[in-house]
Amino acid sequence: MGVDNTERVRIHKTCVITVDSWAEKRSAAVQDLQEFLRGGFGVDIPVVHDCDRAGLAGTAEISLTLSPETHAPSPEEGYRLTVSPKRQGPQVKLVAGSPVGLLYGVQELKLRSRFENGVLEVPGLDISSFPAIAIRGIKGLRWNPSDYLSIIDFLPACRFNFLMLCYGMVPEHCRQWRKPYSEEHLQAISEIVQRCNERHIRVCVAVNPSLRSEPPVCYSSKQDLTLLVAKFRASYDLGVRTFALALDDINFEMVHPEDKRAYAGLGHAHVDLVKRLNDALRGLDSENKLIFCPTTYFTRYALERNDYTEALAHGLPEDVDVFWTGPEWNSTTVSSEDARSFCSLVGRKPLLWLNYPVNDYLAPHPWRLLLEPVKLSCTELPRWIKGLVSNPMRQVEASKIPLWSVARYCWDPASYRPEEALKEAVAIVAGDEAREPLQLVVETYTKYYDALKDTRSFADDEANLGSQRASENLLMAAGIVRITLPVLRRLLRNERLARELEEGFKRFLAFCEAYSAWSYGRHLAGGMQGRDVLAPGALTAFLRAADLSWCDWHADTLADAAWYLEEIKAMVG
Repeated sequence: MGVDNTERVRIHKTCVITVDSWAEKRSAAVQDLQEFLRGGFGVDIPVVHDCDRAGLAGTAEISLTLSPETHAPSPEEGYRLTVSPKRQGPQVKLVAGSPVGLLYGVQELKLRSRFENGVLEVPGLDISSFPAIAIRGIKGLRWNPSDYLSIIDFLPACRFNFLMLCYGMVPEHCRQWRKPYSEEHLQAISEIVQRCNERHIRVCVAVNPSLRSEPPVCYSSKQDLTLLVAKFRASYDLGVRTFALALDDINFEMVHPEDKRAYAGLGHAHVDLVKRLNDALRGLDSENKLIFCPTTYFTRYALERNDYTEALAHGLPEDVDVFWTGPEWNSTTVSSEDARSFCSLVGRKPLLWLNYPVNDYLAPHPWRLLLEPVKLSCTELPRWIKGLVSNPMRQVEASKIPLWSVARYCWDPASYRPEEALKEAVAIVAGDEAREPLQLVVETYTKYYDALKDTRSFADDEANLGSQRASENLLMAAGIVRITLPVLRRLLRNERLARELEEGFKRFLAFCEAYSAWSYGRHLAGGMQGRDVLAPGALTAFLRAADLSWCDWHADTLADAAWYLEEIKAMVG
């Protein structure tokens, strides 16, 4: 909560940063603030000790102070940011109870500031802020080590404090979990941990010893437990203190004869393995934390497999957290009622694994762009979950747009506004030059195209009055995207983001062409029936006859459109 007024404070490059201890000079908060100011002023802003303020008369100050008596309601991660035009004392004062609180306060200052003609302008502020959700972060979707490294600097801006190295990152986390890490992968994990520690981000290493593993883990085997502990011990030696045992998306039947003899069911087998693994990790270090992703990781499945769920509720150690994806495996919105229901099933508050904006499952073509802000709106949800971990897209840079909205919700659900979050995200990832074209493209794309819908949803029955409007909206969106995309490609300085967006939007345009061809063909084509329309030559002739001026007629685009068209025809008959 706080005050934000229209009076703006103007800070020039002659300002200084004051700290109350020299240790803070090397902190992530000060370094991040210096980098931000350097980018706007073009010079390095000096950092001075608080005791030297006497010689700063007439000089604008940005003050960072660590104080256990901070006014922020949450001393661990909260902060108070005050911006005052008065000349007495610091013009910008940031007080927090911990270094991470200072770092998050700097993010607030950066978000509310702007550089105009070499001058930093900040509105008058008096804000006390703290997070609503304790654990906030992401996991990677089929990301390699370099993908993880590329996004670490973005996490503090989101005020995320958790990064899970998922079992798809390296083969030693999944199908080759019995093998020790390669030197290359050990080095990558070490670098990720080091950079995350500097930014107050907890790293979690996840292993799935049953998914695509030949053979899968034997739950009753002492040897397999030893190998699993050794795998986690390797990352522990690199500084990891949080671990996840994932047993999701696996066969519900036990495959090893020893397990069938030892356990009454899969739930009992999983509880036994979790107990022994947790004991081993806590014996290694009492600070170690284990998170478990059960096979019934969403509510509907947990209800269908009640015997498994009851085994978890009665057998899991109290200090082991449980991942949960919501009512369904791909829930994109979750309520407090949903969370309370799952709490009653497993006997603890879950750690929400939000499967958004993950895009590997979308049909008929995976990896389509999901750029819409997260649809979470429940202000009571934080009371019923331990934390929230978002599952992003395969496209690392483009994921930052929806991830920013997740971050805004996690910090303060009551003030979360999807439209505002989208505008902020675009400004952050695009830079000044590309902000307007990116905002136009993203807003158009998310307004007129629901990327979560499958092909059948778009291919409505022709009697549906909404079908023609859907075609018109897609045509309009495609036209705007096609015109703006080259401009955006030229202005974006982030080369990887530009490639990801270009690939995703071209796939969108191919879908628009196919859908429009199918829709127009049903009404206008007359004699152009059957599979002839699927041939690229015939499709080209049809699209030209339809006078869709936004089509570029490139062979690859037409081939994609023909593929989509075939999918549409197969689904609707």
